[in-house]
Amino acid sequence: MLEDLQREIDELKRAMADLLSKLKAKRQKQAQKAKQSENENKKGILKITVHSVRDLITYDPEAENKHYVTLQVLNQIEKTKAKKGATDAEFNEQFEFEYQFDPNQSDSMKIEVWDKDDYASDDKIGGANVNILPFLNNKQDKEVKIQDEYDEPTGIVYLTIEFIPQLQNDKKQEDEERKKEDEAVQQMQDRINKLEGAKDKKMKEAKSLKYVKGKVILSNISVEDLPKMDLIGKCDPYVLLRLGNDENQTSVTKNTLNHFYEGEEYEMIYDPSIMKGDGNVTLEVWDYDKVGFDDLIGSVNVEILPALQHDLDFELYLQPKPDKKKDKSKLKSNLAQSKPDKNIGIIKFTMIYIPEEKQQEKDKEKEKMRKRQPQQQKDQSDEDEDEDQYNKPKDKDNDNQLKQRKKPKQKDYDSDSNSEDKSGDNESSDE
Repeated sequence: MLEDLQREIDELKRAMADLLSKLKAKRQKQAQKAKQSENENKKGILKITVHSVRDLITYDPEAENKHYVTLQVLNQIEKTKAKKGATDAEFNEQFEFEYQFDPNQSDSMKIEVWDKDDYASDDKIGGANVNILPFLNNKQDKEVKIQDEYDEPTGIVYLTIEFIPQLQNDKKQEDEERKKEDEAVQQMQDRINKLEGAKDKKMKEAKSLKYVKGKVILSNISVEDLPKMDLIGKCDPYVLLRLGNDENQTSVTKNTLNHFYEGEEYEMIYDPSIMKGDGNVTLEVWDYDKVGFDDLIGSVNVEILPALQHDLDFELYLQPKPDKKKDKSKLKSNLAQSKPDKNIGIIKFTMIYIPEEKQQEKDKEKEKMRKRQPQQQKDQSDEDEDEDQYNKPKDKDNDNQLKQRKKPKQKDYDSDSNSEDKSGDNESSDE
């Protein structure tokens, strides 16, 4: 189960990396295309927020000054309300202008500050021109220093300038595609996180378990992609299974590189007092030789604890054999220091580790079922017998008896009618 989770996690990570690589290339092309048309199709809404004016020059300190600000973008003009203040005034008003870049027209915004006069024409305090292009890609706060007609400083205007592009159909479609792509990536990441969480949970559960005396069952054993071991032919593989001092061996298959040991199931007893904390089962794949020693092809070493009380399927690369040739009965696998090698084959099998107490419970349940079965069969046979008796047809003797009981009635009826006829005859004869 842990192997399946890890395999799925690895596949998802590879798929997500491939998707991210494709998206990166796609979006780089989109960015290049957007950069090429950056100044060709800049159309949207220019938002200007006038916050305040400060340090204004006043020519009549005793008078009640009312200041306002005018904004002009292309041929569009807006102005704030007039606010009282000798040298400072607060506005916090926002204005919107339609704007599209055109190299043949002005790309600046004109700002002016005026002093309102109720009895004469308004007085211009100062003005400035602000280039719009730097604000087309981001939102910025701006301090604009205004000057009079003699280029003398007359105050400061505090603004926020923001350009909001108008989304075209292709831009909308691009954004929708990007949203779906980001959602797909996020779903894959969420799935990976979920699987990794499940894997961590399983590993914690496995670590929290303890080795107990029980039975280890191995089944569905097969070998694949084995190397050729014989000069003539392929190889004659068999699998040696070892758990502590308990050892089993599959049948030998002749001249093959792939084989499934159908119907072969092996049980081995695990006793922690004998194993001294070692909970590994070793599977070694050998090539049978008629003459001399058999050749070790490869082996795997697997911990039994993750298979506690449930079937666990394994698909593992065989580890390489030791450099020094040894007799199979004395060989000890040392897989922790070996790296997987695809070239020497794969072994597949199913393993379950059943604690002794659980096995005893199963055996008791089987015994109860075995004892209960004869009684159930007897009850069923009694029911069948009663049903047969109920549905049994009437025999011939009973039919004959019924017929015999009916015949006298018919006979009596005939005798009565005959007697009447005879009496009638007698009467007629008397006459």
